[in-house]
Amino acid sequence: MNFERDLLTKTNYKNFSNTKVKTNSNRQQKVVLAIGAHPDDIEIGCGATLAKHKARGDIIHGLILTGGGQHGNPLIRESEVRRAASIVGIKSLSFADLEDTYIFENLRATILAIEALVKQINPDIVYSHSEHERHQDHLGAFLATRVACRKTPQVLLYETPSILPSFTPQVYVNVEDTIETKLDAIRVYASQSSSYYMECDLVEGLAKIRGYSQNVRFCEAFELLWIVRW
Repeated sequence: MNFERDLLTKTNYKNFSNTKVKTNSNRQQKVVLAIGAHPDDIEIGCGATLAKHKARGDIIHGLILTGGGQHGNPLIRESEVRRAASIVGIKSLSFADLEDTYIFENLRATILAIEALVKQINPDIVYSHSEHERHQDHLGAFLATRVACRKTPQVLLYETPSILPSFTPQVYVNVEDTIETKLDAIRVYASQSSSYYMECDLVEGLAKIRGYSQNVRFCEAFELLWIVRW
């Protein structure tokens, strides 16, 4: 696990996350953590929602579990995810450096990687993969998140192109004002442009379907793992 490539220094990273301020709307600033098994997972699953968090003044952190080496040069993919993350508002990006396609086999290491970051930033909300997944790394990320984020008040699970029909969202986020930001982030992934699921028309189409079900133009949909309210 390597947190040395954070966009902020370790010291600033910790202090920044522990300092919550009132936003312009008198709403308390939230600390958000988005977890992706590979570069591009976060932007596909919750990029527009993260952009809304950014607009509201929340602090957003990202954790990429593998370099995605099975589908491209990890150095190129890291460069792409850094640029895409900045577009959707992620201020600090960390890399666990686990082996691509082996998260399930390295579940303990995955749990420890997530736990280490959770202890540093103490997130209010976590976004991660769903258990209803065909991809073994996505399923492994879900299992690790469920354990490592057990003390986090709210955990939401996003959908990816490898989601199963059993994915059943209970939470919908209206992303009419941030869908273009998400699409801009998706376009950064030139190394993955041959993958059909990276086509912006398909990404936008899913958001339209989710939005149609809620009487708005665009939505991102999530399963609620749990939420703790006072």
